[in-house]
Amino acid sequence: RTPHHLPRAEGLRVGEFREGLVVRVTDKGSLVDVGVDRPVLVPLRRPLLERVTVKITRAGGRPTGSIVGRDDVPYYWGYSVRVARLPLGELVRREMGDLLIVSTSRYGRVITDLLDEMRSALSRSRGVAVLFGSPREGLFEILYREGASPADISDFTVNVVPHQGTRTVRTEEAIYAFFSIFNALVR
Repeated sequence: RTPHHLPRAEGLRVGEFREGLVVRVTDKGSLVDVGVDRPVLVPLRRPLLERVTVKITRAGGRPTGSIVGRDDVPYYWGYSVRVARLPLGELVRREMGDLLIVSTSRYGRVITDLLDEMRSALSRSRGVAVLFGSPREGLFEILYREGASPADISDFTVNVVPHQGTRTVRTEEAIYAFFSIFNALVR
């Protein structure tokens, strides 16, 4: 039920955005499945099975839309995934230099002790990148193999689950813990 994954039963409204998949290409354009009973016609021929973002221009029996970029959607539109064949430390240094970099680790400082500093740093940055460990390794272990540490690449290394009572916290749990605190910070 996020804005880009609305339930089928809600229908379409002019001006809304939908994520969809090109299911057919015709001489009039592309038919895009956006999760309702009928596909939306967009007046561009796009590759079959391409994932696109559509702004609805006509609802009803024969819905139409236009393909837009993610940056044209004025609110959160989900995350994007990109594969980079670089070590993590190099990736952060090379491509995220203008972002506030926050590493998460059980070895970090308790996040609530850093909220004022983080709020100040966030106000001076273009955005934020948050680094989590993997299901098999924490950030310290990942970066150690590269001859680096979170302090080398991060503005902050935070512990979002102090006194966790377990050796590790699953990545999906750490994500929820971090963003529940961070969302309160930025509001």
